[in-house]
Amino acid sequence: MSQADVVIAAGGTAGHMLPAIALADELSSRGVAKSAIAFVGSGRGLEDSIFAGSGYRIIKFKGRGIPRKSPWGVVRSIWSNLIATIEIFPTLMALRPKVVISFGGYYSVLPALLGRFEGAQVVTIEQNAVLGMANRIVANFSQALCVPPFFAKETGSNKPVVIGNPLRKQAAQLSSSQTPSRLEVKATLGLGVEDFVVLCFGGSLGAAFLNELMVSLVPMLKKGISVVHISGERDFDKSHLAAEGADLLGPGYQLQAYDPELYRLIYAADLVICRSGASTIAELAAFGTPAIFVPLPNAPDDHQLQNAKAIVQKGGALVIDQVEVDPAKLAETINELVDDPKTLSKMAEAISGFAVLDATERTADVIAPFLNLPESRGQ
Repeated sequence: MSQADVVIAAGGTAGHMLPAIALADELSSRGVAKSAIAFVGSGRGLEDSIFAGSGYRIIKFKGRGIPRKSPWGVVRSIWSNLIATIEIFPTLMALRPKVVISFGGYYSVLPALLGRFEGAQVVTIEQNAVLGMANRIVANFSQALCVPPFFAKETGSNKPVVIGNPLRKQAAQLSSSQTPSRLEVKATLGLGVEDFVVLCFGGSLGAAFLNELMVSLVPMLKKGISVVHISGERDFDKSHLAAEGADLLGPGYQLQAYDPELYRLIYAADLVICRSGASTIAELAAFGTPAIFVPLPNAPDDHQLQNAKAIVQKGGALVIDQVEVDPAKLAETINELVDDPKTLSKMAEAISGFAVLDATERTADVIAPFLNLPESRGQ
């Protein structure tokens, strides 16, 4: 294994990987060879498909996250991570990076610790409103801590630098140019340009609860509403069968397993029903798309609820506790919003206030001095 100037610990979900790849691409554009950038991930989820063709090498830490409420699960996780550490240790030691970037996750602590031991600079990127368990550890010996505009707490010796979540280049460009227009994108996606488009998705892995909710919800929506439902690969067959059984499939209801260009759907949508992951919020903000959040219950440190609260407090979204979701009441809320463009416009303006379109470049500017790179391209 050859050395790497930059090691980025990010994996598991598209919400971690896509911003991390966007950051790697930005560093590459400033002079870091792609061959000198290595990722450390979990080896699970959509990692292989997302990293395919990116040009970056991926090192898999085949451990597991530590559950909060299962003593036996904790024991299994510790054992699994110990074995994974033994397996990956020689590979990580051989990298000898100048910078280690942690996006969080159980696979991020070891490369950050080893990197610091070897003299590397460590940068913690926390995408959520609160630091996750791994990033709480890493932040204590990081040289920089980058956080989103809705970050809720300060911790450790580093004062958080509000940067924003790195956006994939295509999303930032579409937001900046507004070309093509929303109506043009609607037409391209096969949606009625006059229709009110509701997009529902549960992250790159899907959300069983939201998938089941849509089957009950869609029949209660008023005419003129088109629904695009992204179920996730895992639950697509089940969701398709349920939608077919409810006679939903047709021009007003599109069901997809996954869309690698989900940002285009967010741009085209008039309203989004979704979890409140950090990358989701970043793209909603970039396009000024109002949302109804159903935060993931029992998320570590309840970070999804914390993410949602900041947006809701400014009026950019609504939030519903999963255990309190009533399909009929939710349908009524959506139908009322369709007839209330003034409220939707206020929500769009409020959520846009959290947009940081140059977050990728700003994050790279924090890292640049550690690699003797220019602080911005063209300088």
